[in-house]
Amino acid sequence: MENSSETDYHQVSCIDETLGEQERSTVDYSGVGPVGKDSVITVTGTDKSNDFFEEETFEANKSGEQVSLETGESGETIDPYGYLNRGDFSSEIYKVELVNLPKRFGIAQLRKKLVFMGLSPCKIKSVDCGHFAFVTFRSEADRQKAFEVLQGHVWKNRPIRVKMAAANADPLMLKRKHKVNVSDQPVTKQLKTEEDADKLTITERLNNTVTPLWNIPYEDQLKTKYSTIREFIKRLGRQIEKNNETAKTWLSEQRLLNEGLCCKLHPIKASPVLNGYRNKCEFTVGLSPEGKDNTVGFRLGSYKDGVISVIEPDDCINIPQSMKHVAKLLQTYLQNETARKAFNPIDRQGFWKEVTVRTTASKGVLVIITFHPQNLSQEEIDEEKKHLKIYFESLFCQGEDTVSSLYFQVESDRKEKYEDGICDHLRGKKFIEEDLLEMKFRISPLAFFQVNSSAAEILYSTLADWCKITQNTVLLDICCGTGTIGLTMAKKVKKVIGIELSHQAVDDAKFNAQANGVENAEFICGKAEDLMPSLMRQIEGQEVVAVVDPPRAGLHSDVIRVIRKSSFVNHLIYVSCKPTAAIQNITDFTRQSSKRVSGIPFRLVQAVPIDLFPHTEHCELVLMFERENQSS
Repeated sequence: MENSSETDYHQVSCIDETLGEQERSTVDYSGVGPVGKDSVITVTGTDKSNDFFEEETFEANKSGEQVSLETGESGETIDPYGYLNRGDFSSEIYKVELVNLPKRFGIAQLRKKLVFMGLSPCKIKSVDCGHFAFVTFRSEADRQKAFEVLQGHVWKNRPIRVKMAAANADPLMLKRKHKVNVSDQPVTKQLKTEEDADKLTITERLNNTVTPLWNIPYEDQLKTKYSTIREFIKRLGRQIEKNNETAKTWLSEQRLLNEGLCCKLHPIKASPVLNGYRNKCEFTVGLSPEGKDNTVGFRLGSYKDGVISVIEPDDCINIPQSMKHVAKLLQTYLQNETARKAFNPIDRQGFWKEVTVRTTASKGVLVIITFHPQNLSQEEIDEEKKHLKIYFESLFCQGEDTVSSLYFQVESDRKEKYEDGICDHLRGKKFIEEDLLEMKFRISPLAFFQVNSSAAEILYSTLADWCKITQNTVLLDICCGTGTIGLTMAKKVKKVIGIELSHQAVDDAKFNAQANGVENAEFICGKAEDLMPSLMRQIEGQEVVAVVDPPRAGLHSDVIRVIRKSSFVNHLIYVSCKPTAAIQNITDFTRQSSKRVSGIPFRLVQAVPIDLFPHTEHCELVLMFERENQSS
C-alpha cells in the first residue's frame, strides 16, 4: 500500500513531522527532576548532531532546550526552537531519553513494551549501535508517567534509566542559521552542491524533486529498479539465515538455483502508462520563488532541507492534464477571490494548506481543500466555504464541469488529518468511481486506492496468479482498503474476508461488493491486531490464503504472530511499496520458532517487482511465502 507522505510528493510542513531525522545531544536533568514549562536553566554544550554548531553557552527555553539566536539577512531573528513557544502541539515538547536499553531491540518491540506498560508513546527514535532511544508523548502527564513506570525497570537484565530530553530544532531554521554562520567562510562542499542546484532551471529542479528519474530512458529506469530489488533480496537472504539456522541448507540450495538469491526473482513488470499516470496528488499551497502567495503546486525540496517555495505542477510528467487544470482553477480562486493567505510553515500563520486532487479514467475528479482555521469563528469558516462553493458553481454554469466532487477539510493539527469524517462535502457527487479489471470501484475522499490504476491491474492479476486459490479457499485480505484485491478474486474463491482500519474504505468495500454482484465478501473495520485472534478461530481448519498489503510502516507484530500460529494458513502474499521498511515483518514470518514467535516458519519462495511509479525510484514488490512444511 502506498503512503501519501512520500509517493504523493507531499512534503509535510508541520514541525513535529520533520523533527526526528537527527537527535540533538541531550542535557541530563535527572538530578533536578522534570523541567517545568517556566524553568530557566543555563547550560553549556555542543550539538554534535549538526557540525556547524560551535561550542557556546545557551539559555534554556520553556521546555528546557538550549537556545542560540542569530539574525537573518533580512534582519529577522532566527530561533530554531521558536516553534515550541507558539502554543501549537508538538510531541517534541514532551520527550525523554531511555538509557541502558538491551543490546538488540526493535522500534516495534519497544513500542509494544511501552504500550503494554500502560504508556502512550507518540514517536520513538533509536540510534544505530546505541543502547538508548528517544520517546515523545502527547502531554506532560504522559511523560511524567513514563518517568514513574520506566525508571529502574529491568528489561532483558538491564535497568532502564530515564532522562529528560531536549526538543529537536526546527530544520528550516537550522538551515537558515547554517547559512548565517558560514557566510564569511570558504564555500563548503555542501554549499557548492546548493550552488550547482541553483544553476538548474525551475523545471529541472521541480522534476528532480518530484520525478528524480525523469531524464533517464524508461528501460534504464527499470534496470536500475530491478538491480536495487535484487540487492535487497540478497541482503534479505542473509537476514533470514541469521534468524533461522534451520533454514541454512534450504537457503543454500535456493542460492544455487537462483543465481545467489534466496528465492526466485522474476523480471520487473513495467507500467503500461509512463506519463500522466497518477490518479492522486496532494499539492501544497504557498509562496512561489517570486513571492506570489497562494501558489498551488509542489515544493522544490523538503522542509527539513530549508525549502518552502512552491512551484506550479505544469511541467510534471507524471501528472495528468486534468489534474494540472484543477490545480490552476484552485490557484485562480485563491489568488483572486479570497483575501486569506497561504499557511506559512515557519510562523504557522495563514489559512490555505493543501489541495488534494483525485481523478479516474471515467473522468471523475474529487477535490479536497485543506484549510487551517487559526482563530476564525465557525461563521467565518462557513462563509469561506460558501464563497468557494459559489465559485465552482459559477464555473459549472460557464461550462467548466471538471470538478465532479468538492470537499472542504479543516485541519488545525496534523494529528487530525487521517481521522475519518473530517471532510465537509460542498457540492457535486460524494464519491468518484474507477474501472479496474472489468469491475467498478467507489472511492471516498480519504480511502486508499493505488495511484496508478493501469499498473494496479497488473499488480492484482499477479496476486491472483500467485495466490493458488480454489473454490474452497477463504481469502484473507488484510489492510484491504476499498476491497480491490479481494473483490477481483471473489468469484474464484469460497469467501473473501477483508480487514481495514478506515471506516470510509470499509464502507466503499461493502458498496463495491454489492455494486459488482459479489455476495461472498465480508469487510470488517478495525485494527488487524485486535480483530485477527477471534477471526482466525472462526475460520480455523479451512483452506486459508492470506494477502497483506500494509501501509509503509508494515504489519503490527501481533498480526504476524497470529498468522504464524494459524497452521491452516500455508500460503501468504506480502505486497510492499517500501521493501526496506518491511524487513522486520519478513524476518518475523521466516524466523525460527521461539517463545516470541511460535508456529512453523514461512519460507520466501518467489518475488517480483512491479513498477507503479515511473520516473521515480519507487516500485511495488510482491513476495510469496509458503510454510516450511509445504515448500519443496
